[in-house]
Amino acid sequence: MTHDTRHRLRLAAVTAAGLATLVGSGGGFPPFELDPDGIGGWPASEMQPARQTVQVGTPARFVVATTHVTQPTFRWCRVPRGGSTCELIAGATGDTYTLASATLADDGALVQVTVTDPKGTTSAQGSLFVSSMPPVIYRDGDFGPETWTATTWADPASGGPSAEVSTQASGGNPGAFRQTTILVPVVPSALRIYQTSQTALYDPAAQGAIHVIDATEDCETPGASTSNAYIGTVPLLLQGGRRYVATDNWSRGCSGSSTWIAASPRAAMASSDFRLIDGPACTTGESCPNFGVDGAPIRLGFAQLIETSAAGVTGTRTRGIDNWTMTIWRR
Repeated sequence: MTHDTRHRLRLAAVTAAGLATLVGSGGGFPPFELDPDGIGGWPASEMQPARQTVQVGTPARFVVATTHVTQPTFRWCRVPRGGSTCELIAGATGDTYTLASATLADDGALVQVTVTDPKGTTSAQGSLFVSSMPPVIYRDGDFGPETWTATTWADPASGGPSAEVSTQASGGNPGAFRQTTILVPVVPSALRIYQTSQTALYDPAAQGAIHVIDATEDCETPGASTSNAYIGTVPLLLQGGRRYVATDNWSRGCSGSSTWIAASPRAAMASSDFRLIDGPACTTGESCPNFGVDGAPIRLGFAQLIETSAAGVTGTRTRGIDNWTMTIWRR
């Protein structure tokens, strides 16, 4: 495992821990001190979803899932964007909170619940984003070979890993799917595969500034692996000759699954949730990527990373992607 991969994994762990930290001090709620994983029988909680986006006038629903909790009581509060105080939500005393009709004033708010039972207290929070317009949704469940391109970057460039990317007519979830087969060499190596849709093109100047982006897909890693290679997938943006990938954990949601599953969704990704991975460096003060109305058209896709750190191990890894979806929420 390279230093870059270890850094990404540590960053993901820190980010996940940050989501469980209380924001604001209003209402006299106690800090989250108990074991967040419920180890040893301590209470634990998780907000579902952790991030969501809705259109103005539609409901937003948050549910708290608990572990090792008996006879719980629930207290919900809300921190507005830029605020520091969690204001108690009157009447919200169950494991579910529903905002009947979201407004733009709710955009960027944090919704937090404190769960208390005889053993102790645990907390969870979720983020709410609100769009003034309906989303633009791009889907692909067929992956026509003429509508996708694949570009690879290998390290080492000579004698390093290689990949074959194809559209399989059957065996997906259901029907056709996108398949990547990687040959892992006997040397420590890394391979990036940038897969870009030729039909999923969003133009902020014509369609409106982007607020946030959601991304989902189904995936599988069939068969027994004959190598210890790591494989991960993240959303990809191509704008103005630059490629950007989502900054969260590459392995999220699908690693090691031999059957089709729905990968953990990436929800409410802002421009700050993407990092430049290929192309000219961004200049000081430049929006990278640019989600504003002055931004260039953005082509959508996904990137895959294959990496192994152990010498003397060779073999293949296969990853299937189906029902790829990216949802563009506008301001």
